[in-house]
Amino acid sequence: MAGTVVKAGRTKARRAREACGIAVDVPLPDLLVMAERGLDVPVAMFEWLGEDLAGAYIRRSGRRLVLLNGSDPVVRLRFTLAHELAHHCFGDDAQPDTHAGLARPGHWIEVRANAFAAELLMPHAAVSRWIDEQGLDAANLGDVVRASHAFGVSAIVALYRIDDLGLPLDAARLKAEIGAGLHLEAFPHQSYPDSLRDARDCLPYVSERLRASTLVRAARGELEVDEAARRLGVSESALRDLWAPFDLLPPA
Repeated sequence: MAGTVVKAGRTKARRAREACGIAVDVPLPDLLVMAERGLDVPVAMFEWLGEDLAGAYIRRSGRRLVLLNGSDPVVRLRFTLAHELAHHCFGDDAQPDTHAGLARPGHWIEVRANAFAAELLMPHAAVSRWIDEQGLDAANLGDVVRASHAFGVSAIVALYRIDDLGLPLDAARLKAEIGAGLHLEAFPHQSYPDSLRDARDCLPYVSERLRASTLVRAARGELEVDEAARRLGVSESALRDLWAPFDLLPPA
């Protein structure tokens, strides 16, 4: 089943790129623009989400929203947003995602979403083209880091994607070196040109179409929670219970 699920995630990611007019053999130009303009999914990023949440896909009555944890590094934010877009593209139910879940998926829906995210950000066709352009016949730590910079992903994601293509490398050693942070010491981080990075620098970020919404105004302290609940036609306790996992509403 795992192979079928991964294949479905990768196929859907390529179709999402194609639907937005983005070729599958190049790095993704701007993920936030793709989400909000290409796929019509508004995004909100706050300084922190509750518990160990990296992000969440919210779907209520035909409306959808992606929440992101603005305390995360940009490369993690990019992967999280791509992961949440998988939930949207597959029509999944509302889904909160933890950091652990992104790193070690268990449920097949999360396996599929991670496969989608990896293929969306670093498609096999684009990685193969990059390897050819670099003239690589094997990969070392420097090559993995350069790939991560070229595609705006973490070094570990770049390692897995290069390894998937069968390029000779010592995966166990490279994984250990990345885990020890050697890639950061030897190869300074280079920012990928993406408006998601700019949004993270100006938190909270809220998609323009959401700025006047009742819930966002309550989360930003512009509207009392009881008044927000009244406008939404629910009790204040129900509203707080619904959004408790995200810890966005001011305390009672």
